[in-house]
Amino acid sequence: MQRQPETNISNETVALLDQLKAQLSCCIDEWESHAIEMVSLFSSVAEEQKDLAASFNEASLSKETRSLMSNILEKQQPIMRELQFHDRLNQRLDHIRKSVGMLQRLLQDRASRSSLSAWQQLLDTIGECAAMETDQRRFGISGKHSPAGDIDVF
Repeated sequence: MQRQPETNISNETVALLDQLKAQLSCCIDEWESHAIEMVSLFSSVAEEQKDLAASFNEASLSKETRSLMSNILEKQQPIMRELQFHDRLNQRLDHIRKSVGMLQRLLQDRASRSSLSAWQQLLDTIGECAAMETDQRRFGISGKHSPAGDIDVF
């Protein structure tokens, strides 16, 4: 079997990374548009439930009705946790997309792709951008802050 020259393999790898980055971007954009709508709907429902609960407190209601209202209000907390999970997953996908882009740029530069220091710098940069605690541990970063900035969680 004949080996392909390094340049062809690198060019094919860069092209593949470009496709992966585009797929990730598409997924993130679609995910984000639905997440924004989901948060908006949840916020609207939560506000209306709060107003409803306040008016129920002033009204004479049966024990059953009060229990039902209490159960509805308690279900908001798990919904919020699920929204936070989706937000964290979106942040991780965005980090992966950016990492793929950095790898793609490194591979495009012939001198960089054969430089150990360039590879180490890439790993360091990817690790420094890690937003999630699990990612920070994976890259050996201590502390509970995100070097890339604050993380918005609902």
